[in-house]
Amino acid sequence: MKRKINLRDPEFEPTDEELAELMHSAFAQVRAKREARERAVADEISARVAKRWMEQRAKPGQT
Repeated sequence: MKRKINLRDPEFEPTDEELAELMHSAFAQVRAKREARERAVADEISARVAKRWMEQRAKPGQT
């Protein structure tokens, strides 16, 4: 049976297994959130480059 984890208790000392479980649950979403943010930034950059390219093509006589 798992013991109750009380992180507010200054006397609480987790076992290695509990510590690994706590770290896993604390950081479970970090990779997915970072990858999603990187995709969003890449999409924003692509959209801005495309917009700028279209603006430049719309100006006659410029390179």
